[in-house]
Amino acid sequence: MEEKDVKKLKRVWAKERKSLKAEIRRIRRLQKAQEKEVLVADRICAIVRDSVGEIPPIAVPTLPVIEHLHDEVALLVLSDCHIGKKTKSYNPRVFVKRLRSLEASMLSIVTSLRSIRPIKKLVVVMNGDK
Repeated sequence: MEEKDVKKLKRVWAKERKSLKAEIRRIRRLQKAQEKEVLVADRICAIVRDSVGEIPPIAVPTLPVIEHLHDEVALLVLSDCHIGKKTKSYNPRVFVKRLRSLEASMLSIVTSLRSIRPIKKLVVVMNGDK
């Protein structure tokens, strides 16, 4: 092999080595970004877990049962509650306060409707952001 060919091979290998090093750096950046995303997701899960743990259980009142041919089902759809979110104007205590208000409103509506038809079930749908 001639010296000219050896130099050419060295240039090709140097270029390939440079390209591979750039690819390694790119992969490491992606890995760090992914690790940060995992940490953020873990923190969010922990905040939600802690916030839900602070919410006291809601006692379900006993309502009179009226016999009818067809039972109705109450449906409550909750969305974007941001249970663990903390800002100047919103935190888990505000969420609990709003939930208690919703509970009172829901019971008022269900109680008035139960005079017409029996409602024995409540289905609660909790939607997220997406």
